[in-house]
Amino acid sequence: MADAAPRSSARRGARLAIRVALADLRHDRFLTVVGIVLLAALIAPPLVLHAIRVGLVETWAQDLARDIRNREVVIIGENSIGAGQLAEFARWPETDFVVPEPSFFVSTQRARKSGARGSSVDLNLRTTAPGDPVMAGIADAPLGPAEVVLSARAAEDLGVGEGDQITLRLARTPSDASPERVPVELRVAAVIAASRWAGAEGFVTPQTLLGFRNWLTFLSDVPTPADHPEGAVWQSLRIYAPTVANAPALQMRLDQAGFETRLMTDQVDRILKLETGLRQIFSIVLALSGTAFVITAFLLQWLSYVRKKRDLALRSVIGMTGADLTTFAVFQGGVMTALGGLVALGLVGAVRGPVETIVHGYLSTPAEVESPALLPLLAAVLLAVAIGALAGIGAVRTLRPHVISTVLRGD
Repeated sequence: MADAAPRSSARRGARLAIRVALADLRHDRFLTVVGIVLLAALIAPPLVLHAIRVGLVETWAQDLARDIRNREVVIIGENSIGAGQLAEFARWPETDFVVPEPSFFVSTQRARKSGARGSSVDLNLRTTAPGDPVMAGIADAPLGPAEVVLSARAAEDLGVGEGDQITLRLARTPSDASPERVPVELRVAAVIAASRWAGAEGFVTPQTLLGFRNWLTFLSDVPTPADHPEGAVWQSLRIYAPTVANAPALQMRLDQAGFETRLMTDQVDRILKLETGLRQIFSIVLALSGTAFVITAFLLQWLSYVRKKRDLALRSVIGMTGADLTTFAVFQGGVMTALGGLVALGLVGAVRGPVETIVHGYLSTPAEVESPALLPLLAAVLLAVAIGALAGIGAVRTLRPHVISTVLRGD
């Protein structure tokens, strides 16, 4: 029972200190609003910059990472590539997928839907194999020698869908005879979405395309898949890195091996560098804003108590203990900083709309714009509130007993 009375008295003193703190904030409304705006102006820049960095740069980076074309290193020119060198490329840690092609020059043939009337369209033929990232989730089963996977644009031009048949009109012209044309039928095994491949291409097995090339160059009498492609010497290939970030390393490896190469897009490297640069800028702004916030929060509280020294001295004389004055300071500092943090979070929400509009204009495929995680933002605001409360404690601690007596005497 002896301890209950002091605890009850302490609680009453704390409640009184909080009521007095609220009344004081309402009384000095103008100064309270000015303090909140000033604290919000210091909290907002790092939060807004973080939201812009996440929404703008990270969404772009993820969009680039989703675009499989940005993982491809394009081989330029004709080369001589044997089975041993292909196996070596596949073992490189920078390589995710590689498939040989008979030539750097794309094989373009006339094609139409089987049994349909009308003019034929040009169809560019490329090679594919199991594990092709372009086909992932679309055509995971190995292709047969008489099957083709079409890009969405090619399928639209031909007017076909999965399961339909198309007819290629392979044409060659002997030097001493009339042009020869041979129809070859292929079944459409799948159609690739335009977001994965933008051109009008058809993908067949390396054996199939090599067989076509052998016929076109008079190395065989019929355009059928090559019998022993493992012994063939290829002149080009399709090769992909496991991630967009690995593509420059794969390009460098191929350049060192004597190939002339280029990446599908240079913006990948620029975006990655931009993201790194913004992270560094964010760190600098965060450090400067944090320092300015700590100094300003303390100065606001200190100036407030300098102005209220006489009132606080009188309250201490009429019974407010040091703990009550500390509660008064903590509550005022915390409330002002919390309101400033809410204003800053409101600014973060306000910039979300314009950021989404800007980002959607640059995405290669529609996607959700990344939003900053709420937990780190709330943690930053709570840290700011704690600093504001500590600033209040530091300020009220300047009211030493000799200061109180001096103020009361009016010296």
